[in-house]
Amino acid sequence: MKESHPATWRGHEFGAMGCLMSIWLETDSSSTAKTAFAEVESLFEVNEQAMSRFRPDSELSRLNSRTGQWVVVSDLLWNVLSLALEMATITGGYFDPTTLNALERAGYITTFEQLRLISQNSLRLQEAPLLGNWSAVELDIDTQAVYLPEGLRVDLGGIAKGYTAQQAVDLLRPYGPCLVDAGGDLAAGNAPMGYPGWPVAISAPWSMDGGNPFDLCQFWLADRALTSSGIDYRTWETNGRRQHHLIDPASGAPADTDCLTVTVLGNDGAQAEAWATAALVAGSRAGLEALKEAELAGLLVTQYGVVLLTPLMRRALEIPSDITF
Repeated sequence: MKESHPATWRGHEFGAMGCLMSIWLETDSSSTAKTAFAEVESLFEVNEQAMSRFRPDSELSRLNSRTGQWVVVSDLLWNVLSLALEMATITGGYFDPTTLNALERAGYITTFEQLRLISQNSLRLQEAPLLGNWSAVELDIDTQAVYLPEGLRVDLGGIAKGYTAQQAVDLLRPYGPCLVDAGGDLAAGNAPMGYPGWPVAISAPWSMDGGNPFDLCQFWLADRALTSSGIDYRTWETNGRRQHHLIDPASGAPADTDCLTVTVLGNDGAQAEAWATAALVAGSRAGLEALKEAELAGLLVTQYGVVLLTPLMRRALEIPSDITF
């Protein structure tokens, strides 16, 4: 939050899920804020421990190591995986949580922070099947068990972050109006007193002359989520070739998309995250139409600098007069 704000808007930052998390809570009590912030940090740590593919002892890693058999899972993993598979169905497979093998084949084999240190070297990658087949995953509701076909592995990445951000808002609501910024994915509770919402912005994925970043648009966020996916930040090199983390399930390779970033405004952080990824992978034309059909507010920025808006997003935005669409 760049502008000055009331003293009752108490903020807190911490690292989790490979991102910088920022929390805002409106309260007169510093002790209340301290308690609430500690609970949110604990929530992110618990969820990361369960759903991180980079932690060999996580529940997700244990599930991925037991393909070809039924595995009983926790409520948390069941809920997030079920939602991920539901979103795969709704998006026509453009969002697919079963592309972990393809991600690793592209070189995303460790956390992004560590990947930066080795991205300039020639990575020796193991041959792996480029499996991405969400419809082959089976769920047994009665036993809360998951069956992953032999070799098929899951990455919950962004949707787990969006899900946790939404949980954090629900956790903070009893304490007061709140905003959770999970590495750029925003989830908001009630609006702070005297304001129509929390002041937020969608940043341009490029800088003006002189290298100064700027915002494409600003608006007020309350009781909604705003999430973005992009190929402008999480990139690396594998054997001299630029790669990114958003896999096209049809090819098993980083998506050859004309979109640079996609931002979706929705009622739920996890669902908005899945839609942003799906629209980016689909490309600007198909992605824009899919968001319109789903009646979602979306903003797409192409690699040619073109900004596309769905009708619902256009209504939500306060667009600076110096930005031309």
